[in-house]
Amino acid sequence: MEQNNLTLGISGFTYADLYDANRLKNLLDVFDASIKKHDAELYNKFSDYRQNQGVGLTPEEVSELLVNMGPYVG
Repeated sequence: MEQNNLTLGISGFTYADLYDANRLKNLLDVFDASIKKHDAELYNKFSDYRQNQGVGLTPEEVSELLVNMGPYVG
C-alpha cells in the first residue's frame, strides 16, 4: 500500500491529509468535536489553553491538562 493512501483511523482522512493545510483544519475540527462530545469540560479547558497558550496556568496544571488529553490524541 502506498504511504499516501494509508488511513488515519478517522473516516474520510488519509496520511496525505497530514501534509495539506486545509485537510489539517478539517482533521482538527473532527478532533475538537470528538473531545467536546466525550468531555465538554476538558474540551473547554484545552480550548482556553490553546487560545491563551497556557498563560495563567502553573506547570502542573499544564501537565495535568496534557495528560488528560492524551487518550484523545491516539
